[in-house]
Amino acid sequence: MAYRDYIHTPVTPRDIRWGLQQGAVAGIVAGLVFAAFEMTASAFMMGAEAFFMPLRMIGAIALGPEALDPGYSLLTASIAGVIVHMILAIVYGIVFGEIAAMLRGSAAFIGLGSVFGLALWLVNFYV
Repeated sequence: MAYRDYIHTPVTPRDIRWGLQQGAVAGIVAGLVFAAFEMTASAFMMGAEAFFMPLRMIGAIALGPEALDPGYSLLTASIAGVIVHMILAIVYGIVFGEIAAMLRGSAAFIGLGSVFGLALWLVNFYV
């Protein structure tokens, strides 16, 4: 087994901006994919009328429990849901990207992604 020298190079503000941008983009993509999955799964399991329920539930974070009422404006609840969901997805993407940048190897990356995803699920749904 050969020893490999790693030369320490300082992190520049440009590197930090690049990492933040990549994390934000990854968060947006992951947020859109997850929202589409949740909405489709909701409609599949509970009927077509439940398609927008995940957006109502996310919107209720900002608007309060009245956003879950069927009489509440679907447009208002959905817009609030999309805004809250995208902000959270961007923040979580940036956090994950900054942590993942410190890892070496795909096994560590996959392990971090699994633990991070489980932690997000637990925090978002139970805390």
